[in-house]
Amino acid sequence: MPATSRSPLHAVPPLQRAIAWALVIAVIGYFTLGKAHFSVEGLWDVSVHQRRVLRLVPLDEFRAPSTWYGPWLNFFGNVALFLPVGFLLGSAERGAVIGLILSVCIEAAQWIFASGYTDIDDVIFNTAGAALGGWLAAALSSRNNALGVWVISAGAAVLSLIFLASIVR
Repeated sequence: MPATSRSPLHAVPPLQRAIAWALVIAVIGYFTLGKAHFSVEGLWDVSVHQRRVLRLVPLDEFRAPSTWYGPWLNFFGNVALFLPVGFLLGSAERGAVIGLILSVCIEAAQWIFASGYTDIDDVIFNTAGAALGGWLAAALSSRNNALGVWVISAGAAVLSLIFLASIVR
């Protein structure tokens, strides 16, 4: 394979990538579908997420926010949540496509199981985050990509521990 077609993550061992993927998918599950069932003190109210809400007007929360920080938390939170997806895929295009598919599946599951808001903004912001992560991976050197995978794994492990600790209480 020519050097130009190699993945930007070619220097990252497959086991390390697999662990990163497992942790990232777990965190995405916790913070999208899990928050209707488990509370993390001070972050969200479980009862708010145990209902079926469909929001199809893009950026509507910015026009009439329930709190001043809500739309911004939604924006930055969703971008940050999906940035690792694109980074681990190593391409903005693949990140956008997989981010879109994964996000639509999550929003459908939230609707079906009444476990969160089904919101077009989440699809938009998640897709943007995955594309941004892919762009970042493609722009970095192999050494920095390897470090990025470690940072993603460590961050996802910490978030997983926080989430799991909330279940144990």
